[in-house]
This record gives sequence, structure tokens and C-alpha cells, in this order.
Amino acid sequence: LYMATAGVAAEWYFLNGTDFMPRCGVWESFKRASTTSFGSAAFAGFIIAVINLLEDLVESSDGNCAILKCIALCILALIKCCFEVLNKFALIYCATFGVPFLEGCRRWLELETKKFIGTLLNSCIINMALTMHIIVFSLAGAMLGLGFAFMLMKDSMYLKILLPVFAFLFSLCIFAALATPIGTLADTLFVCFAECPENLKTSASELYEKLVEVYGDQLSKEIHLQDSP
Repeated sequence: LYMATAGVAAEWYFLNGTDFMPRCGVWESFKRASTTSFGSAAFAGFIIAVINLLEDLVESSDGNCAILKCIALCILALIKCCFEVLNKFALIYCATFGVPFLEGCRRWLELETKKFIGTLLNSCIINMALTMHIIVFSLAGAMLGLGFAFMLMKDSMYLKILLPVFAFLFSLCIFAALATPIGTLADTLFVCFAECPENLKTSASELYEKLVEVYGDQLSKEIHLQDSP
């Protein structure tokens, strides 16, 4: 599903307004993610599964040295965090350009370290903004539920407790479900923009102008490096 969402964003970025834009982009992207790119997704999941297995083995070990056990868990947690980030962007490349998983890892590392520094930072900022929005809207839902409780039955203490809690959990579930596809779309569009910025000029000129306004200097450096021998 993650790769299907990334594929939809890539289709819009590169094919919007052309004769090659598929009629049902979601289905075409899901079909690619379930067939030609399925091995990449499975390999990415396998890496995380191995790390989770190692964490479980360390936690269930009967060793007497708690310090070594703590150090091992910290190292595994750092490795897992790095691979989760690497997997996320590598799968975006797999869904966008149809490359194998290892090639996707190489291309993102090259983009992040040499060409367009900041893709990871922008992803962290977007995810943090989405998290803050989830908290704010969930609390707003709880306040709205409390207001309805006072309107419907202000003498019922159970309703004053039950309705805000239900509204909070309902809002939390809705916005948490929307956070992953929104974050995936944003990461994919930013990767596509970093790779081929000129494509956005025809599909969404206003968004192109805003991104150029922010990242224009960095894009100029990238173009200069590409043109230099």
C-alpha cells in the first residue's frame, strides 16, 4: 500500500496532462506494487523482520550482564531506525522508477548526500507537522464532544465523559489513517521534484514556483554540477 500510494504520486508528477496518464492510476500503481515491485517490498520487510527477531532474541536472553544487553538493544534500535528511513525512500524509488531495491537505496543515498541535501529533513518536518495536527484535531474533537454532551444532556455525568472520549478516539483514528498516505505523497513528490524539477512546471506551475522560491539556490547548484564535466 505504501508503494501504491507513492506510485500514484509519481504518476501525477510525471504523466499528468499527457496521453500516458492512466485512467485509474490507483489500480495501475497497486498492480505494479503487487507484481513487478513486490520483491522489493518483500526484501525491505524482510530486513526489518530480521532486526525485530534479533531484538526479541536479545530481550529473551538469560544473560547476567544487563549492560551488554542494554547496549545490544540500543545498537539494534539505531540500526532499525536507519533501515526504516532507508526502506521508505528506497521503496519510493522502486515505485516511481521501477528500479530494484538496492538500486533505490543507492539513488536515494546519492540524492541525500550529493545532489539534493534535505530530503530526510523535509520528511521529518512533514511527519512532525502531521503528528501535531493529529493531536490538535483530536483534542478539538474531544472539546466538540463535550459541547454536544452539555447540549444534549448536561446533567448526565456519564455522557460528559463518554462523548468526549469517543470523539477524541474517533478523530484520532481518522487523522492517523490519513497521516501515512499524506506523508507518503509528500515524500514522493519531493523526491520527484529533486530528481526532475522541470516536470512540475507543466503539471502544477504554482507549486513549482513555491518550491523554486525555497530551493532555487540548491537546484542551481545541482544543475551546475550536472553540466560540469
